[in-house]
Amino acid sequence: MIDNLQSNIISANLMWHIVHKVDRKFHEDWSSKARNDADCLVITVYRDKAEKSAEINEMTHAAREVLLDARLALDMLQTETDPDRWRVHWAGGVALLRAVGHVLLNVDQRANVELAKIGDEAHRRWRSADPSHAVYRDFILEERNNILKEYRSKVHPLAEVPMAIRLTLVNPETGEVSYLDQIADFDENLFRPLVEGYGEGEDARDVFEEAINWWERELAAIDKELSIRLRR
Repeated sequence: MIDNLQSNIISANLMWHIVHKVDRKFHEDWSSKARNDADCLVITVYRDKAEKSAEINEMTHAAREVLLDARLALDMLQTETDPDRWRVHWAGGVALLRAVGHVLLNVDQRANVELAKIGDEAHRRWRSADPSHAVYRDFILEERNNILKEYRSKVHPLAEVPMAIRLTLVNPETGEVSYLDQIADFDENLFRPLVEGYGEGEDARDVFEEAINWWERELAAIDKELSIRLRR
């Protein structure tokens, strides 16, 4: 699987991660002093999180609290350059993604009988063969089980990933098109693709964000359905 990845042509999402990383690296103040002041940054993030949470009036508020932390974990994964720390952030982030469903079931649903019915219906729907919920079955559940039960992951194991890049060259006089293939090594976790299963070949952070967005849509749908039923 990894060998196949090495032969892939660089994709648009990889270029996004490169630009994203370079922009952060050279245009933000990530000096050693800023890193030493990381605690202040975390405190600010959690203060913002608390303010956002105060605005949440949905009955799925407990699950949404976990989802906010999953979003914070994604932010950490986007900027972390150390491979060992990245692995720990990934494990924690994946556990949070799965915890959203557990907290919905064990906290939010226990607080409201009608919400419990809607939540149970949703859980059955998510585990069905419906392709619109594949990210839940094939990524959130599987990757969580991989990490918590076997401590393995579908993410490329190395922080440095060799990739094949094809450059398109156009002769300005004749218009003739030619191609130049070369291998480039992307380090500092610039590209951490999934090597099998759901999202294979995609950067793991993109699939992680897809999972977050899926949860947000599903929780919003549950709250909407509850609101409709309570008005009857």
